[in-house]
Amino acid sequence: MDVISAASRRNAVWQLLRISLVVITLLWLAGCRGVPERSAQQGSWLSERQQYFAAQPDWSSRGRLAISDGYKGLSVNFDLIHHQRGYELVMRTTGGRWTLQVRPGLATLEGTRIGRMVDTDPEPLVSAALEWPVPVTQLLDWLRALPGADSATRADSGLRIQMAGDGSLKRLQQQDWTVDYTSYELVADSEGGDAGELLMPTRLEASSGKYRIRTLISEWRL
Repeated sequence: MDVISAASRRNAVWQLLRISLVVITLLWLAGCRGVPERSAQQGSWLSERQQYFAAQPDWSSRGRLAISDGYKGLSVNFDLIHHQRGYELVMRTTGGRWTLQVRPGLATLEGTRIGRMVDTDPEPLVSAALEWPVPVTQLLDWLRALPGADSATRADSGLRIQMAGDGSLKRLQQQDWTVDYTSYELVADSEGGDAGELLMPTRLEASSGKYRIRTLISEWRL
């Protein structure tokens, strides 16, 4: 009887431990889901970042775009250098390499199959090279966790912004696009050191219907 009682007590203890672990796990998950979020049209996040990049237009990033329409896709490695007078975007795929240079009112693209092309708008040039439509101008803002440059002033842009519980940008919606941010990292300002750290996206996804542009940023330089 003592052996049976001891075994029963051990079983009861193990059952109690399992129940406790389940309860703790459920409480932890509930706490994660319960992080408050807030919605805003504009706020300190946007104004501070707009002021920062207006004062410091020199920045660069490196990463990869995974573009898909639900049926087929394309992977593009990119290097982006932005400065006061415009930017340079180098794109590489398994099928070629292209360099886009953009200045106010002028966009030039050189690379595989296309030779040299010139336009006032970079979007048709990139579409001709990659054979995929890419909203390049908007993407430059999305990379910095900002809406498109004209969204703040256009009444018909339909801009909606959702912030995460920690105050970072979680989602923005404008016109036909939704951009979700899933990962950030602190990047030190090259002039300000640790005191000039800025939270920059490392993973984001822009979607419009079935069209997706998933972006992974491997390096930031501010």
